[in-house]
Amino acid sequence: MLGAGLAEILMRWHLLDPVSRRMNLISMGVIIGVILLFSVIAGPSGSSIDWPSYLGGLIVGLLMGGTLFGRYFSNGTGVLLIVLCSGCAVVLYFFVGFTLFFLL
Repeated sequence: MLGAGLAEILMRWHLLDPVSRRMNLISMGVIIGVILLFSVIAGPSGSSIDWPSYLGGLIVGLLMGGTLFGRYFSNGTGVLLIVLCSGCAVVLYFFVGFTLFFLL
């Protein structure tokens, strides 16, 4: 969800006023940074936090957000490219993930 929120901010960048841009980007960056920092710090110490899953969720959220909010991108020709590339990357990510899960 945080990755999709970040993708929405980036795709709608030209529609937001400058104060709102900065405020949204900084708050989203701080939230994502704190979550990733705590998961990496607690991970090697033997706790049950799986930090690669947080990172994978962030990546998939960014890709899904690009697919959902790509139509708000300011460049007309870039919209189709962003939506198609994000959608293909999500399908490839899940295909490779399921394949590796069942093979290993």
